[in-house]
Amino acid sequence: MEIKELTVSTDEEREQWIEMLKLASHYHYDMGAQFEPEIKSINGDTKEEKVAQVHRAWGKAIQEAAELISYWELEDADEIKAAE
Repeated sequence: MEIKELTVSTDEEREQWIEMLKLASHYHYDMGAQFEPEIKSINGDTKEEKVAQVHRAWGKAIQEAAELISYWELEDADEIKAAE
């Protein structure tokens, strides 16, 4: 299914989405730090290092999603839509 338009009802709702995504991003960055071993392997391929990398990647992706939502602009009354 392809979504061509994303809509939230109010600016407050948009801010709530941004805040929720920021918290999720921080969670994954924190999880990445928890899995980061104190002594790193030479090539960075231990299970813990890989898990830390995945959590950091998820944190970054969620952070970028929050930034995209912050760019939504008001159109027509109180609707906030993503630019196409």
